[in-house]
Amino acid sequence: MKNIYFKYCLLLILISVSNNYFAIAQNQLDETALEKINLFTDRNLYITGEYINFSAIIHSTDSGLIQKSKVIYVDVISDGNRIICQNKVLIHENKINGSILIPDKCITGYYYLRAYTKLMRNYGHSNFAYVLLKIINHKKKNFLHTKNIFEQAIDSNQSIIPETENQILLNINKKVYKYRDTIHLSIKNYEEVKKLNLVCISVVPKFSLNNSIVRVPSFHNPSQIKYKAETEGISISGQLIDKNTSKPLIYNGVYLSQVADKNMIPSHTDSIGRFNFCLRNQYGKKNIVFTSEVKNSETEPVFLIDNDFEKVPEDISFPIFKLTKQERETAYTMAVNQQLKNIYYSKLSFKKDSAITQAAFYSKPDRIVNFNDYISLNSMSDYFTEIDLPVKIIKKNKKREFQVKGTQAELFIYKPLLLLDWVVIQDAEDILALSPQSISSIEIINSAYLRGEFIFGGIINFISKNNDFAGIDFHSSTIAIDYDFFSNLNNKDIIQSKEKTIPDVRNTLFWKCFSGNHKQTKTKFDIIAGDTPETYTIILKGIDKNGNEIKSKTEFEVK
Repeated sequence: MKNIYFKYCLLLILISVSNNYFAIAQNQLDETALEKINLFTDRNLYITGEYINFSAIIHSTDSGLIQKSKVIYVDVISDGNRIICQNKVLIHENKINGSILIPDKCITGYYYLRAYTKLMRNYGHSNFAYVLLKIINHKKKNFLHTKNIFEQAIDSNQSIIPETENQILLNINKKVYKYRDTIHLSIKNYEEVKKLNLVCISVVPKFSLNNSIVRVPSFHNPSQIKYKAETEGISISGQLIDKNTSKPLIYNGVYLSQVADKNMIPSHTDSIGRFNFCLRNQYGKKNIVFTSEVKNSETEPVFLIDNDFEKVPEDISFPIFKLTKQERETAYTMAVNQQLKNIYYSKLSFKKDSAITQAAFYSKPDRIVNFNDYISLNSMSDYFTEIDLPVKIIKKNKKREFQVKGTQAELFIYKPLLLLDWVVIQDAEDILALSPQSISSIEIINSAYLRGEFIFGGIINFISKNNDFAGIDFHSSTIAIDYDFFSNLNNKDIIQSKEKTIPDVRNTLFWKCFSGNHKQTKTKFDIIAGDTPETYTIILKGIDKNGNEIKSKTEFEVK
């Protein structure tokens, strides 16, 4: 027992450097921590089917506070309380870069690109970052109906240094270019750029930019749920309640399983029945199974999983949608380019990772029992009575249970972790009722096993033949969800044609974001003009250490 206690203490010390699939307990919620995000996009006018390129920097309003969150949630929202599309982006050095695809089904109208952390949800929607967008669907004639209307106005709370006052100058070698010419851009007075924590340079059609400052939606409706900062990566939280009484089930065991990753994470609910699993850096859509401890027959546990994205407030307001003559002309040109892009360029495809045999969370089992190595027996219990296995069936309180054989005292004190395809099974009778013909093998850890705050008397994992949980009838407390983790998109839409026979139809010619104070930051950039006759704006946007926004721009023409 002393040995297991030593391992337990050692794990608590080393938990911060455990593998990527291990849960980190996030038990501290700093009520005073308030984060702020500055959000930039490559432009403000888009066509459906395009990608919105964005960049953001996160910082605390308290300069002495160590940055906490590692995940930013980005979504596009519309009037009518709808989230149109959404992404989760991993923060690196307090910054993110990413892209989000505008669905073809969007209706022409105003939208917001919104960014926030889970911790910011505790302080209300007004603390989120917003960028107002105009999205055009040239295939549909209808417009979004706007319920809550406001006129575009300057936000008195947003500090912007006018272009005439900042000392950052953008120089180009000439003002008029031919198709496919190289535009040599240089940044002068680079000492001023070094003062910026984030710099974004965009080259886009002049009238695809919104030069006015949009008033941030004014409302304060903090979440009723107190969210924890995501300090290690994406977390999944929620509450466990009793279906019969609706009361929270406190200090109850809860388990999260990722079958494809052969992973299982145990945890406990807290004093109000809430739980929090941290899953760190994972990508794509994955299936997750939740199971809970059932302490008595009168209790029926039910999982209430928190929404990963914040809902759209009902009182959010939008301007009346209108396009100037120049915006209509620009939108028409951009729509033609988008149609040509769909003809000449194949849709973005992402190389799938080669198949990797994922090791189970318990690494290599001490014993693998392959059912094909034995004659077929009539029942599951026969395999434990007729074959010499390191597991036996015992009776306790008139019910059959599994026990791992061995001399360790912990094997007699703690129950083994019982799994079926890496999903926790509470009742041994459920396993013993399965048909042996549906099981491929059993993987056994024949010593005490420490996982998080839990000590198990070994592990017994039953692997089904068809990865179908052997047709078991799960307890009502078990639920499965498909969950979206980090997106792999990172400014994917800027495709430049090098073939003269293929038109260069980029609507955004250039988009680059970087830290101004980085030692290897470039001051000169070569940009290739496209095949679209247009007046373009080169705009540099930045954020200084005080959170002030810096802007500088210049223009050129392609014809």
